[in-house]
Amino acid sequence: MFHSKAVTTKKGNKGMTTYFLRGSVIWLNYYVDGVRKQKSTKLKNTPQNIKIVKDKIIPALDMKIATGEIYKKKPQTFEYYGNIFLEQKKGIKSYSSKLPKWKRVIEFFKNRNIDTITRLDIKEYLNSLKIKSASKATYRSGLNGIFELANEL
Repeated sequence: MFHSKAVTTKKGNKGMTTYFLRGSVIWLNYYVDGVRKQKSTKLKNTPQNIKIVKDKIIPALDMKIATGEIYKKKPQTFEYYGNIFLEQKKGIKSYSSKLPKWKRVIEFFKNRNIDTITRLDIKEYLNSLKIKSASKATYRSGLNGIFELANEL
């Protein structure tokens, strides 16, 4: 079991970013929309690293929180990511032949939160298509591309 030692950079009230030690690593403690977050800096506890955390990392994090740059709430529906996926694929040669299949996938999962869609949901959807397995490749590639995109954003 490890012990953590809290070290505040300012008076520790909600909204102020603080750092603390967990083992020999420096961690950050901060609040976004009233929710407490903790994140490792992956820096070892040395006087030089403490100075970097106090003088550079914490002010930069506070600025990102204040401007809303960090943890902005973003649409997480399948359709949102599906439309971005379609925009990115517009330049490929086979776009016009694949588009109806990709749109069908987007329409099926449309307003569902992408985080709630399971592998079982995808398998059931693909099994519900009354076409040969080989013909499902375009549907699968669209699903894979949309989920990859959602992970990147």
